[in-house]
This record gives sequence, structure tokens and C-alpha cells, in this order.
Amino acid sequence: MGKGISKEIIIMTAISLIEEKNHPFVTLGEVARRLEIKTPSLYNHIEGLEQLNREIIIYSANVLSDTENKYIKGKTGEDALYGIFYAYKEFMKNHEGLYRVIMNISKLEITEAARAADIISKPLFTVLDSFGLGVEESVHYSRIIRSIINGFLVQKKAGFFTKSEICLDKSYDKAIKMVISSIKGKI
Repeated sequence: MGKGISKEIIIMTAISLIEEKNHPFVTLGEVARRLEIKTPSLYNHIEGLEQLNREIIIYSANVLSDTENKYIKGKTGEDALYGIFYAYKEFMKNHEGLYRVIMNISKLEITEAARAADIISKPLFTVLDSFGLGVEESVHYSRIIRSIINGFLVQKKAGFFTKSEICLDKSYDKAIKMVISSIKGKI
């Protein structure tokens, strides 16, 4: 292949590999093999693995944020909070590799991690604002909500919920209702 290689092609190839493997990391060697070029040729377009990881993080954050915004568009309060929960569920289903990238942001020690976290968090804070919570309560609830979502999705993926015939969606909805009930107790 070789000809027509660009920074964007390298980034999208890495993202494609992440999505295929459902693994948060790729090597430059893997990307080069997929592009049918030698690894050193990548350096004509990117500075190295750190830059590639930064680009992947921001891409992943934007895809999740877009999914969140799609689910909360035109909604506030309870409906919007349901939207956040179901946006994450859809994102994990359709982009498990990118979800894993996001869950590993802090391990990468990249300055863009804070930027990515802001991109991801903005829709949730918009929803929490619609409940009229103060800043401190919003931070607490954002942590609680993301912990519930991640815990549920990761345990589901790991097969921890396969021993019961009880509908998983009902359990997920109960978790959302518990958060809403708690928030309503605060306002």
C-alpha cells in the first residue's frame, strides 16, 4: 500500500484495530502491518505512539459525547438522565474498544486526558444542571452515575449477570430510578 498514507489514515486505522480487538491499545507495528508499510514510515506523518494515543483519546471522547448528546437532545431532568444511561449502554455495545480507551485515559498520562474528560462529562453535567443541583452535588452525582454505569456495563460484559432469568434492562432501569430518587431528595 504505502501511497496515500496520511495522519488521518493512520489514526483511523489505529481506531479500526482497537474496535476489532476490543482492546484500548495498539502498537505502531500493528498499524504499519495493517497499512502494509514499514513502521518507520509512520513517523513521516505522526510523531509517535504518544501522539497517536492522544488522537485516539480525543476521537473516542467525541464519539461518546456525540452519543450522549443524541440521547439527551431536547430532554431535561429524568428523561435526559435516562438518555445518559442509555447512551453509555449503546456506546459500549457499538464501540467496546473505544469504551475501553476511555476507561484507560488516566493510565496513559497524556495531557489531553483532562480535555477528553471534559468532552465526555459536559453532557452529564448539562443533565444534572437541569435538576437544579449545585456544583458540589453535581460532581458527586456525576461520579456516582458513571460508577453505576461502568460497573453495570463491565459486569454485564464479563458475564456476571447470566445466572438469572430476570431482565437486565429492568435492573438497569431500577438503577436509574434509584439515582433519580436520590437526586429528587436533594432538591
